[in-house]
Amino acid sequence: VANVGGRVETFADARARAVSVLPPHQVPTREGDVAAQFYHPEGRIRRSVLLVPGVHSMGIMEPRLTALARDLAGRGVAVMAMALPDLMGYQITAQSADVIEDAVAWLASQPALAPDGRAGVIGISFAGGLSIVAAGRPAVRDKVAFVVSFGGHGDLGRVLRYLATGEAVEAPGVETHPPHDYGVAVILYAAADRVVPADQVAGLREGIRTFLLASQLTLV
Repeated sequence: VANVGGRVETFADARARAVSVLPPHQVPTREGDVAAQFYHPEGRIRRSVLLVPGVHSMGIMEPRLTALARDLAGRGVAVMAMALPDLMGYQITAQSADVIEDAVAWLASQPALAPDGRAGVIGISFAGGLSIVAAGRPAVRDKVAFVVSFGGHGDLGRVLRYLATGEAVEAPGVETHPPHDYGVAVILYAAADRVVPADQVAGLREGIRTFLLASQLTLV
């Protein structure tokens, strides 16, 4: 109910807690240490969540992510925002699910943050599907309190087909819009070596990185 105005927002603001943003720290994973940042609500912590952004080079400093983390923490949930290194580099890899799995295990093992030994997971965009994959793995599935996929894909093959062709599964009452250039560019970045000769791959990817950075900056 943030920014909706009127009595609803007034009621929500009255129940919100003060939030402390702690300095970034490192979370150990099998792929190396990964930077993360805590948003602590005032008072007792009953639940902590791992908040994972999608494909974005700004990682945990992305303004929409930091705003969401503050809003969640203001409701009394401790938030650990952690960006996946591969997604920050516009790479969609299976290793990213490993990093999420290890981060969940680490967060759930902190008694002050996870009193019942479990943590929530919120994955945004491409991190949504990766979060569901990681949360279902035997090593951590009993340590996960819940999973929220925020704009994640339900069928990666179907998403790729839509991004490449604009064709989507028809559903009653649902209008199909053209795919956004950002998603198309991310897929092209990954498939650059299949699209152009080997001596042009580096140049193409550099151009795509420039375009993606510009797209990100238009938001802020």
